[in-house]
Amino acid sequence: MKKVISAVILLTFSSAAQAGMYVSAGLGLNINDSQTIENGIKSDYDNSAFYTGAVGYALPVLPVRAEIEGFYNKSKMEEDATGGHMTSYGALVNVYGRIPVIGLYAGAGAGYASVKSKNTPVYQGMIGVEYGLFGLNLGIEYRHLQSSQDIDNFNEKSRFKTDVVMLKARFEF
Repeated sequence: MKKVISAVILLTFSSAAQAGMYVSAGLGLNINDSQTIENGIKSDYDNSAFYTGAVGYALPVLPVRAEIEGFYNKSKMEEDATGGHMTSYGALVNVYGRIPVIGLYAGAGAGYASVKSKNTPVYQGMIGVEYGLFGLNLGIEYRHLQSSQDIDNFNEKSRFKTDVVMLKARFEF
């Protein structure tokens, strides 16, 4: 019984978020399911690292936070293609809701990105779990990022989309 009580206390205190400003960084694996077609040649892109950085604010009463996030990714073409890479980067405004005791959160974001040198609006959905102590929160997150417009020469004029599994660190001030 002592172990159960200790675990509940640890989870309650370790996942309690502070109100106020924070910065966060993420490193993830971009599971890229997009293709391009240029000069009649279809090219798949390899999975690659996905980087994020954000500054945000956690509300004092509600388990809600809002942030401005930047992301960057560069994927190489598969070996059987003509060579080259696809670079994507952009900025989004995200809003997260959180269940404080268990550390589970979900969020959505919208913004603008450059994907393969084509500018497009993008949106994303996120779900994850994070725990922390003394202002440092560590977590794991899944996100789906997608363009809201078709991109020329991208999947025969289709939308960019990718899934990312990410490790995140968030420091609260």
